[in-house]
Amino acid sequence: MPKIPYKPEKSRNDDEDYEIVSFEDFCDKSPNNAKKDLLTLNDNINYRLYYEGDGLSQFIDKEVDLGNREAEELKETSLSGSKAPSWKKSVSGREPKYQRFSHPNNVRSRIVSHIPGPGSGVLLIAIVCILAVGVWWAVGGALGGAWGEEHYKRLRAKVHPEQNDFAERKYIIENIINNIDTTQMFSECSATWPHLAEHSLPRRTLHPREIRYHDHNNLSTKNKNHAGGDSKKKIEPNKKSSTYAERPLPGLNNLCSQVKENMKFDCYPQPGANEEGCLQRENRHGISTYYEKKRASGYPDDFEIAKIDFKYLSNDVLQVKIYDGVNKRFEPPYPEIPMVLGPINNLKYRVIVESTKIGFKIVRNSDNITILDSQNVGGLVLSDKFLQFSALLPTNKLYGLGERRSRFQLNTDWQQYTIFNFDTAPQENDVQWNDLDYMNNSNDFTYDHVKYADLPHFVDKLHEAGMHYIPLIDPGVSASEPRGQYPPYDRGLELEIFIKNSTGLPFVGKVWNKGSTVWPDFTHPSSMSYWVEMLSEMHHLLPYDGAWIDMNEPSNFLSGPMYGSCEPENFPYMPHVSGGEGLKSKTLCMDAIHYVGKHFDCHSLYSLTEAIATNFALMEVRGKRPFIISRSTFVGSGRYAGHWSGDIASDWHDMEMSIPELLAFSLFGIPMMGADICGFRGDTTPELCKRWMQLGAFYPFSRNHNSDTSKPQDPVSLGEEVVEASREALRLRYALLPYLYTLFHRAHVYGETVARPMFFEFPSDTATHAIDTQFMLGPSVLIVPILKPGQTEVSAYLPINESWYNFRDGRIINIKQNLTENSTVLIRGGAILALQTPPVTGPVTTTVSRSAPLQLLATGGDGVAHGQLYWDDGDSINSYEEKKFSHIEFKMVNDTLTSLVLWWGYGVPPVNMIIITSVRYSVKSVVINNKPCSKSCSFTHDSSRQVLIIHNLILALDKPFTMSWSYKHPQKLYTPKNNKLGVANNTVACKNSDCSN
Repeated sequence: MPKIPYKPEKSRNDDEDYEIVSFEDFCDKSPNNAKKDLLTLNDNINYRLYYEGDGLSQFIDKEVDLGNREAEELKETSLSGSKAPSWKKSVSGREPKYQRFSHPNNVRSRIVSHIPGPGSGVLLIAIVCILAVGVWWAVGGALGGAWGEEHYKRLRAKVHPEQNDFAERKYIIENIINNIDTTQMFSECSATWPHLAEHSLPRRTLHPREIRYHDHNNLSTKNKNHAGGDSKKKIEPNKKSSTYAERPLPGLNNLCSQVKENMKFDCYPQPGANEEGCLQRENRHGISTYYEKKRASGYPDDFEIAKIDFKYLSNDVLQVKIYDGVNKRFEPPYPEIPMVLGPINNLKYRVIVESTKIGFKIVRNSDNITILDSQNVGGLVLSDKFLQFSALLPTNKLYGLGERRSRFQLNTDWQQYTIFNFDTAPQENDVQWNDLDYMNNSNDFTYDHVKYADLPHFVDKLHEAGMHYIPLIDPGVSASEPRGQYPPYDRGLELEIFIKNSTGLPFVGKVWNKGSTVWPDFTHPSSMSYWVEMLSEMHHLLPYDGAWIDMNEPSNFLSGPMYGSCEPENFPYMPHVSGGEGLKSKTLCMDAIHYVGKHFDCHSLYSLTEAIATNFALMEVRGKRPFIISRSTFVGSGRYAGHWSGDIASDWHDMEMSIPELLAFSLFGIPMMGADICGFRGDTTPELCKRWMQLGAFYPFSRNHNSDTSKPQDPVSLGEEVVEASREALRLRYALLPYLYTLFHRAHVYGETVARPMFFEFPSDTATHAIDTQFMLGPSVLIVPILKPGQTEVSAYLPINESWYNFRDGRIINIKQNLTENSTVLIRGGAILALQTPPVTGPVTTTVSRSAPLQLLATGGDGVAHGQLYWDDGDSINSYEEKKFSHIEFKMVNDTLTSLVLWWGYGVPPVNMIIITSVRYSVKSVVINNKPCSKSCSFTHDSSRQVLIIHNLILALDKPFTMSWSYKHPQKLYTPKNNKLGVANNTVACKNSDCSN
């Protein structure tokens, strides 16, 4: 199909706007209503661009030869649009023509083609006459104003009667994409960026529309220079244009010198960068939005057409997807993106696309802050094996970006962070963990019948004591056992589920197995049944309760195969991985073959696919809720497994760095996370292990574990001081389990965090933004550990507008003083926590403690407090989905505490004690459900701690309750330090530590 040139032929020095290419060149027609859609398309284009472009533009180009049928067909969609200034000069006032998307194949065409001889000529003459009259009428109407604004309003009302409130558009349209049907967010033809700029997409199937192609590698929008004006010449949509003048190096130097330092991007990230090479690449970098490539990026296999999709997953989740619009590339099949049920009508973010700029903005609706701006910033490279996206952020406070042992707030001063999974050095007791030494010859799904002969009986004893047993399971399967003697290998060969080398045979490497190793391909359709079979057989041997999956980067003691070699890694850009042997360093060859693609594409997915298979297998084998801890992770892993930080060192640095790593994984949606308490590699010390136990007891995943080459580090082996500190910290953890369990429920249902940085709770306090040496558990508990050797106190940052209380005794904290080791767990004012004190004697396990009565702790703060409790059996599958749970809210206002049962579907232990802080005045009486607390219960008021405790309760939670208290006539009032006493409703008003006797 020919292209119509823009109005005048221009010189090479003139900038150009858009190239509009055939609809059929880049989109598949709708299978059902294609004709209808294309017939209404021309009208839609006219009125849309009339309102959105230059209202004075002419809609008929007089230079089109009306005698040419093709030109006649094309002229009816002649339009005008906004122009983009370039780096040379601004161009405006032109009248570009947009060609029709496809040749009509209507009844007239078919009749004419079948009329023989002179009849056809007569009919054609008649048609030409009619068309001439029509053209005269159209031109006259346009010049006379008959085809003006009102006409197009009526035209649009006719086409879209449901949108009669359509208003005139501005030249640059701010587009809020709302009420989008996520099941049909974008079709191949309706996801073009210009239309995101021009319309708020309604909740309906979108018509195909015109496609604007912006220059893929320049900061201004471009079209091709159609030299010679040949409107009939077919232009290949993917053919590289040669009409652009290259920017001279001195000009680029001048441009770069005018760019501020904090506005520059790294255009040459690989080794050997220099100023000249970087400047030469500058004009090859740019932005694309469903655009055609015009210049090579310098990397092989550029996207010829780049496509961008916007999709709202919920009111507060926006997905932006940039991908190759022509060639299908490997896309991770995981994680699955959930479909949204119900309306999306309260969006937290909006997207802004402007027709004169390349790129987009994402704006937060609550405060109109632009949180990401990629408009005209450059730095976009889209090729098969190198992707680079550049954008401006409203702040340099950046968090996340993969697992690492560093500060939580990332350094943005020309830093590179590699995200590629690889193996690197990274009393009260509920679970007995077993590392691989329990295995026979280090082979999965076996145990050593000599060294661990009594292991099955030991596991039974653990279960009798209410404890759990979790063994390590590596993905690597031994490939060196004699045929017929090791079913995991024989069965894997039979099902052909092992990862293959480039010749189609199983890829052979080496890990802990005595000879050689192969790895299951968890993307293979038969791998799930294989994994269920293997874990089921193992459960018959050892009735384990969860899985500890290790070495799943996947790790390999070799850099590549045991036999043969890897395909050369001739990548245009090599990530900065350790080892110096390329991407295959201590893992598999990048050309190894999975069912869904090469290992290059599947490498970082490996641990996620194993976690999915293990999660499913444990539910099948045990019939209970699966518990899995994985060393390697990927996006979406938190749905299937928790994570521990790998083989960290037994030193003070790694203990401190475990906190920012914990906080980062909260951002990644993996709330069950922790580090090996006291460290894994090397020998710990009593002081280090004591401090680490006081910290690690409050990791969501809390476990003491070290290497078999290190000295023992269980608390008993390190002395009484470590034992006592460990016992006290772990008992506080057990007391908090109902609160922590409620936080995990909210993480499961709402995607909230368990461990979280302080700025999540205090975003307006800028002093909290970089804090990563203390952290919150939910909204109400603050952990402030001692992290330096030789210290017995720690200086905490406590926001001054909050009250804070020592969890151990309920005393209010003086925010101006350092915290001792007995006051490093704080409760925020205004909280109500459900607690469960563990037993003083006997074993302390989750099984035992969760059957004990509950306690409620309310920290008054400013007289108002809130809290909630979620409760189920802790082990069943789909408890929440099947409504087999209970959910209770608590509220305290001044001197009254109440409960509200939101749902009751599972029994909850009764409350035997209630603790109220900040009760600064002597209490006269306590009333529970309109009955005085005298015979059935008792209460005490500790004036030194200002704590009211109601004892000996048996308060059921299946029905709402109300508890209130009153005060004695004041004998001696607590007076604030400013000697001003405030009393309201018999309550003395003083805050923080400003009250004294």
